[in-house]
Formats: sequence, C-alpha cells, structure tokens
Amino acid sequence: MIDTNELGRPPGLVGDLYDWINATAGKPQPVLALAASLTYVGALGGRLVRGPCGERTNLYCLGVGPSCSGKEHARTQIKRLNRVAGITGLMGGEDVTSDAAIEMELSRQKRVLYLWDEVGHMFGNIKASQGGSHKQAIIPMLMKLYSSADKTYEGKSYADRQGDKARVAIDQPCLSLYGTTVPERLFDALDKKQLTDGFLSRCMLFETTLNPRWSRDRATQQNIPDHLVDQVRPFATRAPSMVGDGSDGNIIAAQTVDPELIDFTTPALAVIKAMDDLSHDAAISHNKKGSGFDSLWGRAPQNATKIALTLAVGCGSSVIDEDMITWACSLTTALIHDLQEAVDGRVSDSKHERDRKRILQVVAEAGIKGATKTEITRKTADMKARDRNDLLKELCEDFRSIVGDDVKGTRGTRFWLSKYDKAEQADD
Repeated sequence: MIDTNELGRPPGLVGDLYDWINATAGKPQPVLALAASLTYVGALGGRLVRGPCGERTNLYCLGVGPSCSGKEHARTQIKRLNRVAGITGLMGGEDVTSDAAIEMELSRQKRVLYLWDEVGHMFGNIKASQGGSHKQAIIPMLMKLYSSADKTYEGKSYADRQGDKARVAIDQPCLSLYGTTVPERLFDALDKKQLTDGFLSRCMLFETTLNPRWSRDRATQQNIPDHLVDQVRPFATRAPSMVGDGSDGNIIAAQTVDPELIDFTTPALAVIKAMDDLSHDAAISHNKKGSGFDSLWGRAPQNATKIALTLAVGCGSSVIDEDMITWACSLTTALIHDLQEAVDGRVSDSKHERDRKRILQVVAEAGIKGATKTEITRKTADMKARDRNDLLKELCEDFRSIVGDDVKGTRGTRFWLSKYDKAEQADD
C-alpha cells in the first residue's frame, strides 16, 4: 500500500486540498484524499494545458477501502468546494445508464468530472450478462474517451440521424473519474482481460486498509479555507485558448482548442527519460512472462506525466519541474506495484479461482494467528457453504496454500498460511 508519509506531500493546490480533506475527516484516509485531490485538480485543468507529447490532465482514479471507513468524505468536500468557488459545467451525474449518456453529457460540458460511489457495483453490473448492451458499452466508452483528450472524439453513428440521435463530434474532451468501492466488490467485478485490454492500465488504484476510529472533533471542522476558494475560483472563468478566428470561414478551426504547452525543465526531462527506460524494460520483461502487466508499465511514463502536469496546473506553473516529475514517477511506480499485487491476489477469470483467492486473502489478512472457520464464513458470506467447504478442503490438501487444524485453546478449526510454523500458532 502507498505510504503517503514516505511519498511526501504534493505541492500546490493538490497538496492544499489533500491537507484540508484530511484535516476535516472524521476518519482520515490520506490515500483516498490524495486520489480525489489529483482527480479534481486534473479536471479543473481539462482542455487548458497539455504536456510536450500531448498528455492531458484527465485521470481515472479508483479509491478502494473497507466498508464504513470514510470513503465518502473526499467526494463531499470536493463538491462543497466546487460549489462555493462557483465552478459550473464540471460535475457529471453520480450514475450513468449507458455510453450514450456519457457522450451526451460531454457534448454539453466538454469537460466532466464523475464522482462515483460503489463503482465496483457498477463494474459488476456491466460485467454480468444480464447487464444489457448499453451497460456493457460503458467501459469501452471510458477507455475511448481516456485516449481522446488530445483529439476530436467522433461520436457514434446512429441509423436515425434525427434529433438527439445525431452524431456528435467533441473537440478534445476531458473526462475525469474518481470512484470509490469496497475491495471485494471491485475485485470480484474485474477480470484479467480488463488488464490486458487496457482498462486497468488507464486507472490508478489507490487502496487503503485503514478503518480509523471516528473523531468528532475533526469532523466538526468543516469551514472551507479562503485560500482554497481563491485558488479554485479562477478556473470558473478560465477558458481554453482557441485556434483560428473564423475570419476565413473555417468554423471548425475557430472552435479548435489550443491548450497551453507545459514543458519539462532540463532536469525534469532527465527524470522522465529515466522513467521511459525503466518502464520499457519492465514491459518487455512482463511481456516475455505473459503476465499481462506489460500494459501497465507501457503506460507508466504517460501516467506520470499526466500527474506531474496536474501538479503544474495546481501550482500555476508554466513548466514541469524536477520535483513535480520525481514525485509523480514515485507515485506511479508505487501504484503499479500495488495493482500488480492486487491482480495477482484477487482478480480472477473464473468464479472458482476468484472464490479461492478470496479465502486465501481472508486467511492472509489474519496473519500468524490464523482465521477461524467462523471468520472465514463471515467474510465470504455470499459463497455457498458447500462451495466454501470444498475450497477449504482443496486449499488444505494443496498444503502449499493453507493449513487447517484444531488448535489448543480455540473453538473449532483455525486456518493459516502454510508459511507460518504450526508450533508458533499454538504458542501465540
């Protein structure tokens, strides 16, 4: 998991927003506050700036944490700040019914920030065969729009070209997404195909296992600092630069967005070039292994640049400096390692494999003390008892996975990872 203390505080508006969200949280979640802050500032900078290779600030961030652990707070604070600062035409709906709904919202606003709760539930409905073709098309639409931020998105063609069925063309749309969910719902809804076909490689997964004690004192400190409002308010009136004035009759050119170029300083360029080399070597290595993680590493320099560009927006900087890109590369690398671990441990292509990994996860989280049958049942309550028992038997027979036995001083059977010595269990 990301250690925000080790990573360090992000500079500028991202850091200020991150501090405020944490300071006002009844249950502080620094990792989720960081994800939400980056996504919001990136959305504010949508269509305004570009990186040297055409990178934009549209980010897809997923915040994953236990139930009732404070995941809602960051979304609530961003909505409050956005409203007080007078930013209109940015917030998207809290749920979408189809890819066409996303397309229509972007055609009206051009830049959209989705703040979705229980995003894992949505992915599960999309993945389910009964989800319907309109829901099945949402993830491909998200993928397409992620890669369309630097070009004209040509909308879907309909048989009926009348009224609201007319095809839309959106110049350099900026779609940003911050979604939260509990880990079980997200990882059950995903499969490895979504890693290899590019969806997960477009997302940055911010996971926390913290569920801190509620602090009423912190939760009552809800005033929005003036300095935050002052930093955000200019984005209410800041419009993107446009190419052409239409004097030559070329209306399309007059409506083409021309974002401000934010380039690397010379020291920063050396850092991102080193990231290019690291990512290339890692992608080649994973491609040879057939792990599917080559797509994650293949996008790493782009994601790092997008994060650094977002930091520059929040700092009001005309360049990406060495500190910005170094911080962004450190975050990107940590996120990839976290996602690799999550996919290896919890994402499966079959129900059998998925349920097996879920039981292993419960036992692993129990650590050296092991997990009782009751604890495993409670945390896998949606499994059929027969399936759960068969999987426990299978995992114990495998022996390399878990060990189960009656332990002196406990009621019933306790299970632990086979790497833990049985004698240590009895003595613990």
